[in-house]
Amino acid sequence: MPSYQFVKEGTNNELYIFLFSLLYLSLYPVLPHLSLLSRFFLLFFHCVYPDFNGDLKIASIIEFVNKGGNLLVAASSDISESIRDLAIEFSVDFDESGTGVIDHFHRQKSDETTHTLISSSNVNHDTYIIKKSDKSNNPILFRGVGARLTGKNPLAVSVLSGEKTAFSYNLKTDYVDKTHPASMGSKTVLVSALQARNNARVVFSGSIDLFSDR
Repeated sequence: MPSYQFVKEGTNNELYIFLFSLLYLSLYPVLPHLSLLSRFFLLFFHCVYPDFNGDLKIASIIEFVNKGGNLLVAASSDISESIRDLAIEFSVDFDESGTGVIDHFHRQKSDETTHTLISSSNVNHDTYIIKKSDKSNNPILFRGVGARLTGKNPLAVSVLSGEKTAFSYNLKTDYVDKTHPASMGSKTVLVSALQARNNARVVFSGSIDLFSDR
């Protein structure tokens, strides 16, 4: 069974980080060729505090992936600079904190005000990403922060992106200037993924709500 370690929002963030650091550092010397790391997953869910602390720094997380570990990050419009800094190392450029993806035409009907609970069917149907048996034409609901791929790493791909009418903008302003959004249309990446040459998997989602059962 794979081993999962969650780092999530709340007062216990330091405890989760400490437990992962302790696990990783204790196993590091005894893992033959570190092949066992392919069975470990590090998950950040809505991590908003200022910076990584202790032994768990961005460099340590990159090393974890370089050794075959897997990484899943789920963010929100309250994304921290530390998560943005981590994502850019994998060619994923999240929009700034306070921004969100808006779509006035593809949205949940219950969202009559902000239009931030959007829907998108713009899924990457490459069979290397989604198996044929898992494919669906049903739209996916999304509420969160958008991103763009910098292109520096050709292995990073979009899994889910916005519809043509989607755009990313600062949610804290009352007036929305549609001529200067952070990103527009399919260039607004909602979920991205990367499979490294050592088969490590890295996924960045701009929405923590995407993982809810609501």
